Amino acid sequence: MQGAIIIDTISSKKYTQVTPVKSVKGFKAIIYIALVAVFINIVYSVVGSNKDYFGAVLLSVGFVALCFVLWIYNKGKLEAAKIIGAILINILLFIVTNHLGLDSGTVVYFFPFIISFLYIFRDGGSARRTVIFFLFTTFILLLILLYVPAHPEGLILPEESIDRIRTMSLIISFILTSYVFYALFQYQKELYEALVLNERNHKIEVMRSVMNSQEKEREVLVEGLQSSVYQSLATSKLMLQDMSEKDSKNVFLHKSLSLTKEAMTELYSICYTLNPSTIRDIGLEEGLQEYIANYTTHFNKKIQVSGNFSQIETIPIIDKVSLFRIVQDYLLIYSTNESTTTVSINFDFLPPNMLITFQQNDSEFFLSNGKELFLKEDLNNRIDYYRGNTSEYEKDGMLETIFRLVMSIQKQW
Repeated sequence: MQGAIIIDTISSKKYTQVTPVKSVKGFKAIIYIALVAVFINIVYSVVGSNKDYFGAVLLSVGFVALCFVLWIYNKGKLEAAKIIGAILINILLFIVTNHLGLDSGTVVYFFPFIISFLYIFRDGGSARRTVIFFLFTTFILLLILLYVPAHPEGLILPEESIDRIRTMSLIISFILTSYVFYALFQYQKELYEALVLNERNHKIEVMRSVMNSQEKEREVLVEGLQSSVYQSLATSKLMLQDMSEKDSKNVFLHKSLSLTKEAMTELYSICYTLNPSTIRDIGLEEGLQEYIANYTTHFNKKIQVSGNFSQIETIPIIDKVSLFRIVQDYLLIYSTNESTTTVSINFDFLPPNMLITFQQNDSEFFLSNGKELFLKEDLNNRIDYYRGNTSEYEKDGMLETIFRLVMSIQKQW
């Protein structure tokens, strides 16, 4: 009478929807880097062997302006800060290069800051602003290359100082460029990890919704069976009992009464398999014992259950029912293997980690050998839902299967 041992399973449909990921913007770090670069050049202009006070004044004005951009950013006006910052850095680079000449090498600062701001504008989702920034920066760069002399006539710095400035510009520009590429790499890495995590969380939400819906549907189905079919069978049973007492020699009445009682027993088993109400009313341990008692009447197997159930009873009902379904799936997979005659099940719960250990006496029959694909699929989905894993190995002539789960706090039905 295997009809009493039935189960619905979680859908295996793959969900690929991913909710939007908010990326981390690096604008503030770029402004800080610009401030450091400007500060270094101010110090060199004032402390170096060949003083350039006019250049220091120009850089100081740029330093203050960058601080103003940072202040705007901290006020929460990110878009305004990005636009002002992009324009300011371009103007600052133009003024400094025009003052020192192309030989100073300050034009190389364009490279890291162009990449940085292209990333910032594009990351903000504005293709139009990205194009405008690129065109504006290209215009400033072309203006410098076409109209700024290699060594301005009014510049009082000797060639030796220009060489040092050029060397320092190349070194700082290289460091800045390396940092920008490192930041972009980290951003891509964090974005990928966020997408994977987001997709997994979405899948878990969908699976949780499916589990909740299935259990509620089972409840409704069982209520319908109990209120209509079971009540009809109970009424028929009373009528047959009354008739059989009046006509004790009628074999057909007695047979009908026996079949009606058997049908009521089977219906109760089906209802309990669909909706283990004992788990909600009493607890998981009692629910499992009742299911196992029904299971062993259909399959010739000896099953033992143990564990720290007092601790397990503290978890939400949805999780307790899921543990019940895991045991149910496992036992149904092994129900067709006649070589498996004894099964022991142990629960070890150390919040939030759950360890479920199954041992059965056929060391050659693994879970993967089971032919019930829908059961294995349902079992794997539940293990995956709890961010778990499965391991199987032979131990003292027994096949041991261990499910490691991370129990999460969910809302109760």
